[in-house]
Amino acid sequence: MTNEAYKDRLKNAPDLIGALFVLAGVLLSLWLSGCESNNAADGIHEKGEVLLLEKSKPSIDKFTRNNKLFTHISYQFDGKNTLTITQRNAAFNCCCQQQNAQISLHDTLILIAQKEDYISTEECDCLDLYDVVYKVSGVSEKAYRLVVNEIYAGGSEEKIDLEINLKSGNTANFMFARGHYPWGM
Repeated sequence: MTNEAYKDRLKNAPDLIGALFVLAGVLLSLWLSGCESNNAADGIHEKGEVLLLEKSKPSIDKFTRNNKLFTHISYQFDGKNTLTITQRNAAFNCCCQQQNAQISLHDTLILIAQKEDYISTEECDCLDLYDVVYKVSGVSEKAYRLVVNEIYAGGSEEKIDLEINLKSGNTANFMFARGHYPWGM
């Protein structure tokens, strides 16, 4: 290669580098758009909302049996595409700014992973019981497996992992025993 040809290539280098940056930007934006929470390609939909109803004041008559407190799950299907799941006596840290959850729908699995949002990174040494509502959109009249990953339930306690069939009924209620703080001692 002659010196003249080499100099001509160097003159065009900024145009080539700019084109590479534009191409990289386009590819990155395409990749990010594929990472949205509604990714139909893999059948996973992360959509839904979480509503805090109120701090619970557990009723001894309604939510205890054999000196154990319960967390109560009920659901209601609107017959179209929205499933409303209510959890009474859900445990959250007293100092969190907001009780939250990640709601995922994958074919016949509804997964609710409870989360806590904080203004600062500090938790306090206190748990309390709350009533929360999870709204899941995109469901249809069929059977689902519903799993709620609770932050503070654990050990030998029964996990919230149940089958619900929206074909056979629009509402149902379930009780899950909880024997440790904040549900009981």
